[in-house]
Amino acid sequence: MHFDPNLTAIAIVFSVALLCGLLLMRFKQPAIIGYIVAGVILGPSGFQIIEETEAAKTLAELGVLLLLFLIGMELSLRAFKTVYKLASVIVLVQVVFSILVTSIIGIAMSWDWQQGILLGFVLAVSSTAVTVKVLADRGELRTHFGRITVGILIAQDLAVVAMLLVIEALNPNKQFDLWIIPKTIGAIIFVITIVRFLSKRERIRLPLALRQAFGADREVVPIAALAFCGVCATTSGLIGLSTAFGSFLAGLIVGNSSERQIVLRSTRPIQSVLLVVFFLSVGLLIDVGFFFENLGTLIVVFILATIAKGLINIIAVRIAGQPWEQSVLVGVTLGQIGEFAFVIASVGFTVNAIDSEGYKIAVAVIALSLMLGPAWVVLERRLRAAEDLGIKLTAAEIKTRENIREKLAIFVSTSPIWGSQLKTKIIGTFVSFLMLMQKYLTHVRKK
Repeated sequence: MHFDPNLTAIAIVFSVALLCGLLLMRFKQPAIIGYIVAGVILGPSGFQIIEETEAAKTLAELGVLLLLFLIGMELSLRAFKTVYKLASVIVLVQVVFSILVTSIIGIAMSWDWQQGILLGFVLAVSSTAVTVKVLADRGELRTHFGRITVGILIAQDLAVVAMLLVIEALNPNKQFDLWIIPKTIGAIIFVITIVRFLSKRERIRLPLALRQAFGADREVVPIAALAFCGVCATTSGLIGLSTAFGSFLAGLIVGNSSERQIVLRSTRPIQSVLLVVFFLSVGLLIDVGFFFENLGTLIVVFILATIAKGLINIIAVRIAGQPWEQSVLVGVTLGQIGEFAFVIASVGFTVNAIDSEGYKIAVAVIALSLMLGPAWVVLERRLRAAEDLGIKLTAAEIKTRENIREKLAIFVSTSPIWGSQLKTKIIGTFVSFLMLMQKYLTHVRKK
């Protein structure tokens, strides 16, 4: 009987990843946390069935490129167009403040400045999966609040492309390339131009060769999509930009063409498999012994990161001109660190912008933040319920005061002792009563 150990290992890996993903989903956790747990179980910290190899790294990087390709295809540019100015200002403030906070912490902790910038990028991004779930459960995806929140997520996705460009220049073993600044600015301007152009059109026509490939047999469509993504990524890399930037642009172009749905359906299964490989590779690098040895540090860092991210979100939305109530709700809704933070940390670790210990702490904090996604859902609902109750109590208070004033006016106007001292006493008594009612209602509302 022929026995292939490699084939057996692949079967075990995907079976364990599936079981862990389903188990975590049963507890209302993202499936990607299950894939990371599977990597921990199967890796050096667990049963040592698999180890990180160059082939696995290549597949994981391909998974990231396909992720950016699909995100580009799924962006709703028309919805983003209505709030892009507001969302762009908010994300800019988020990124700047996040880098400022992590850099200050880095100075206190004697980190390299590259690590401070990288962790600022990690802190700035929010989870699309958790946030969209919160909005969908409340039926608010198409409300003004929902459009602002989704617009911020889209702007963050666009910002990640620029972040990846900057991260590649953060290698401490090399001299900082000053050309990365004009490159990044040029890339951002180019993306903004493409977004504005595509948002003004219904659908664009792809080149004839691509249209024929995407319109051919279903077996050809995923190969054509991978080829187009690969060509754009390679071209972007050859001209000195990030391969991720090229993949994202390729998705943006295909996503605004008539072939969007066909390509989405055909490439999603491949992307899912490659993302499993990526998050498995993240799990392989997690040292369980390190986690328990530094449990106190991890908890402190997680609490500080959570508080800092929430405050930064609230301040950013407030600076953009939104009222405090809206700012708090948006800040809490975007309070968890996003899935893209894994990609940012992984790329940073690859170029040595973050050391092994910092990477392990970052991965643990990101995973904890995503695992507490349901807690953010509950907190957002409590805040929204408190806001609704406050609105109702305020309306009741105003209505009560108006009714009392109206009855007081009728009583005084029909009184035979109009103009006497008794009228003054009656008015004073009712005014005191109104003040007591207002204080009581304010006290109830605070509770």
